[in-house]
Amino acid sequence: MKKHTLKHTLLAGLAALLLAPLAALQATEVTNLRCEYRENPLGIDVEKPRLSWKLETGNLIPERGNRQTAYQILAASSEALLKKDQGDLWDSGKVVSEQSVLVEYIGKPQGSWQQCHWKVKVWDMDGKASGWSQPSAWTMGLLEANAWQAKWIGAATKEHESLLLRRDFTVKSGLRRAVVAVCGLGHYELTINGKKVSEDVLTPGWTKYNKTCLYDMYDVTEFLRPANNALGLFLGNGMYNVKGGRCKKWEGSFGPLKAIAQLRLEFADGTSEIVATDGQWRVHAGPVTFSHVYGGEDYDARLDQAGWNKPGFSDAKWEPAVVTQGPGGALKGLSCAAPSVRGFDTLKQVMTTAIRPGVTLYDLGPMPFGN
Repeated sequence: MKKHTLKHTLLAGLAALLLAPLAALQATEVTNLRCEYRENPLGIDVEKPRLSWKLETGNLIPERGNRQTAYQILAASSEALLKKDQGDLWDSGKVVSEQSVLVEYIGKPQGSWQQCHWKVKVWDMDGKASGWSQPSAWTMGLLEANAWQAKWIGAATKEHESLLLRRDFTVKSGLRRAVVAVCGLGHYELTINGKKVSEDVLTPGWTKYNKTCLYDMYDVTEFLRPANNALGLFLGNGMYNVKGGRCKKWEGSFGPLKAIAQLRLEFADGTSEIVATDGQWRVHAGPVTFSHVYGGEDYDARLDQAGWNKPGFSDAKWEPAVVTQGPGGALKGLSCAAPSVRGFDTLKQVMTTAIRPGVTLYDLGPMPFGN
């Protein structure tokens, strides 16, 4: 009798060990958290962002017909509070609903620059609760016109094909977070201490600039250091300033090259500082001597100024930036923006041919597109 009991006990224990992982594979998980269709976005400029998520069940034994029957959202002003399951911005409580796409945030009103951390759990068709999802976050853009302390700036000489703008500044100790909002027209590259802050290209997106100007927002904390730092903006024509030249397909201009940018520094002691475009910036013609969205680009490396976007560069021969007016369009963030454009491949020359002194032809080999 004892042997029989022991045998059954061992079999039951073995079955439990085998079935436990299978049960775990059936558990519902909440994944792919999105705010306004974006993952951890910066620059949300709607008062009630919409939240979405996906449900996943173990693939080995998927439960037929499984679905969400309720959800709960927690939103907090800090990651630490969210880890403690404290939603000081919003605790939706258990909401009986199958909706998992574009659920409107109805928590406490958020201000410009504010960061919101959030997570979700759901209940399945059997009323069983999932665990909390991995945390996600979004950062609000500049919601009110007076949130922009920056000014549009450009050069006194209006006919530059490209333009460099720079500003040295200092950062005190205890930096917790740094976020920048920037619009450079036609297109811009933003650097901090000589490094590009993003892999995005052709920024900002094309618009009717006298109606809408898009700004981008980046978390640039990792690029800054205590003491001396430098901001650099490299501006080109894009679709904003399409001149004639070797391509006459289309011409039209919304004005000379210009930019507006605002860097917000947040410190551990609760204080914050702003570094914004104003008359303290310096400007100089850039090394791009011709640029056209249809006609290509000419780059004169002799005009490249090494270290121009790094701290300590001598800009005594540069001109002071001129505070000017924007092209007329309202500054808008992600509510009007398409996903960013990025490069997907780099071509290297397979052969070079010197056509004549100072002119070289580069053979890049077969194009990879479509392969």
